[in-house]
Amino acid sequence: MTGPAEPLLLLLGPPAWRTGPAAPVQPLASERLAQLLLMLALRPTRGWPRPALAARLWPDLDAEAAARNLRKVLHRVRQDLGAEWVRAEGHSLV
Repeated sequence: MTGPAEPLLLLLGPPAWRTGPAAPVQPLASERLAQLLLMLALRPTRGWPRPALAARLWPDLDAEAAARNLRKVLHRVRQDLGAEWVRAEGHSLV
């Protein structure tokens, strides 16, 4: 018996996701969500410190507002896609 399928991030064309090779493709809910997942996918083993992610995704906001926005997007990821898409390791996200 096999476990659940690995989630797949689709980046050719409009950003989308699916839960396995045979699952239907779902569009990502927002551009920021797509940017966050892309940044995490580019550094799958090292991850990103939360402040660095927030600053890159919202460079025009102060650190507190950017951190608040990051928390909201992370909540959206976990709610819409599932907790397996992003994991926290200390103060970093992987």
